[in-house]
Amino acid sequence: MEREPELRQVLYGWQIFVRLPILRNATSLTGLQMIALSTVIGVTIFQEDGEALKVAGPSGTLLAFAIVGVVAIFVVEGVSEMIQMFPTPNATMEFVRAFVDPDLAWVVGVAYWYTWTSIFATLLIAAESFSAYWDPAQVYQTVAFYVLAPLAILFINFAGVFYFGWIETIGGALKICMVFAGAVFMYVVHGQDVNEGFQNDSNFAKNHAIAVCYVVPIIAYGFIGVEMVSVTAFEARDLRSLRTPSRIIAYFVVSLYFMCAVGEFLNVGWTCESLPDVLGINGTSVITAGKSPCDNPPRRTVAIIVIAARGYGHAPGLFNAFMIFACLSAANSSLYIASRTLYSMTRTINPWRRFSILKALGTVWHKTGVPMWALLCSFISFIWLPFLQLKKGSAIDD
Repeated sequence: MEREPELRQVLYGWQIFVRLPILRNATSLTGLQMIALSTVIGVTIFQEDGEALKVAGPSGTLLAFAIVGVVAIFVVEGVSEMIQMFPTPNATMEFVRAFVDPDLAWVVGVAYWYTWTSIFATLLIAAESFSAYWDPAQVYQTVAFYVLAPLAILFINFAGVFYFGWIETIGGALKICMVFAGAVFMYVVHGQDVNEGFQNDSNFAKNHAIAVCYVVPIIAYGFIGVEMVSVTAFEARDLRSLRTPSRIIAYFVVSLYFMCAVGEFLNVGWTCESLPDVLGINGTSVITAGKSPCDNPPRRTVAIIVIAARGYGHAPGLFNAFMIFACLSAANSSLYIASRTLYSMTRTINPWRRFSILKALGTVWHKTGVPMWALLCSFISFIWLPFLQLKKGSAIDD
């Protein structure tokens, strides 16, 4: 049953509406949690922390995790309180509009939409890069990750939030299990202690403090999405379904990331030549089993370096497939956030009377309650970006 608009609160003269005619099937508590976790768990948990380790060493990277984690918890605690009081579409923009400045709110809204549409495209590129582990023909990579995968993600988003929520619930649960299993594995097979203190690569930073500052943005990239509850709040079945996810998401993500980081540092030293390049994934040859993790030149995620070095047969390929799945699942959530953000910005299109055609972006498809035009606009905005990596039919090296 379609929900009718209802005035819930007025913030300093700005009307905040809930129960607008969108998304017929509200999202449950479990769905909200898993959508948020699927957004956060992507490439960073096993890729960017390897880059940070290479720059700042184990202690510097753990300190960066602690700094970013504390900031993330503070931010989400504040957002949690706000969205429980004022559940509204595109809360990130609406709160700025109500409490700070209307013009700045438009800047924040456009920047937020731009961020997630571009992340959608970059995650497709990341998934394609991980597939290079098996060294397939470039045409298969292009068709699979630049054509079929985006179309499948678009179809899932068109299906409506009920089906989207179930898919992300299953996908989020699988990602949590794989991440937890990978962390436990690295604790079981650990081959060294984290006792190197503060170290840093002089090619990137002159001292330890600068190195920590250098890797903070790298680590922070992995926490993009912890504020996801500000988008899903509007689609919650009730306030009870919203309360728990908004409170625990940051604590859960920080704990999971920290546990995985320590497990990785127990197996791979910060001087290991197999660590990922800071600018991206490099190398396509398969890691030789039975060697020390640092005796293999190809650049891989830390977990794959460890698994391959222990000689566990096809396990590295299986974990690499998980990384591809994590990228595509996060891309699915990214497109969801971008479409809802664009819909929320354009649903009251009065300031743009001369551009009334943009009003369509603020409408929903009556069959599923999905903001169809906002979804299509978000989809096509950066879908061309992955193809810039192609030159004469092959991928350009990073």
